[in-house]
Amino acid sequence: MDSENGTSQLGYCYSVDNDDYYSCIFQNDFAKFIWLISFVLFLPFVSHLVFLLYSYVYNLNRERDRVTAVFQIIDHFHFILKMYYVFYYASILGAIVRDLLGEFTSLITLWFGFFFLFIIPITYEVNQTLLSLLAIQRFLIYFFPRTEKYLNFSEVTMKRLVRTLYGLATSFMLLVWTLKYINESVANNLQLAYFLFLNVLVVFSSLLYVPIVISIRKFTNLASAQVNQPQRYVAWQLVAVVAEKMIVYSVIFTNYMFTNNNFDN
Repeated sequence: MDSENGTSQLGYCYSVDNDDYYSCIFQNDFAKFIWLISFVLFLPFVSHLVFLLYSYVYNLNRERDRVTAVFQIIDHFHFILKMYYVFYYASILGAIVRDLLGEFTSLITLWFGFFFLFIIPITYEVNQTLLSLLAIQRFLIYFFPRTEKYLNFSEVTMKRLVRTLYGLATSFMLLVWTLKYINESVANNLQLAYFLFLNVLVVFSSLLYVPIVISIRKFTNLASAQVNQPQRYVAWQLVAVVAEKMIVYSVIFTNYMFTNNNFDN
């Protein structure tokens, strides 16, 4: 009965204005439980585990990968991950200080808003774009080796590219926020179109790994290929990207339909 009441209230929360949505959600015990399991326990555990594995592989192959065309992008990912966890633990420390000492409440709340509503979305969008560029870069270098001298980014070029992407992402977010005060419908449609564009770009670029996998399989008789099995590495990257998108969209769609059906009933 409590679960049914919880999901019914969640359905109601979807019907309220955006300004009241989150306050409505967190007044619901069922929603609090889902958020606790998903965002406080499960996701931090998985993200920390992935970060440890990624750091191990990064440090293990760093010197060898330094001469490759994709190193600057991979190096940027590692730097961003480290900075993310610095901000993550700073947020936890700030929450502890606020709860135990009751000081700096306004400043810490402002930091939370800036971190979760500004830093994380922009960083996610930029790194998602870089992943797409990495896939396109690998595809072109693999099938058109002569392009490597043009696509082998130097450290300076990489910094310019990253700054440009962050500048564009920041400008777009500020534009959307400004439009919300002028015409919220236009702002929401623009944000949706941008979101769809980024995700279509990621899925499309991940599909570029398919011909690479097919091509690599032709060389499985070589000793180096039998030892390293590069086609598995490339294939699992493709599987991971597509699976992540399918799982996230399935959860969002199922949650939306389930709660709204409960609300209609």
